[in-house]
Amino acid sequence: MIKQRISKQVEDFKKQNNLHKTQEERYQLRIRVLENLATRVAEENEVA
Repeated sequence: MIKQRISKQVEDFKKQNNLHKTQEERYQLRIRVLENLATRVAEENEVA
């Protein structure tokens, strides 16, 4: 019984960890997009 409970918790933590990794990857992608946009705007402002 205790072993089953611990096993279930381990599985739940793995799922939660995977969800956090996925969210982090999405945020990192958004950050890169925004950084690229900011760089382009800065470059355009230098040319103007």
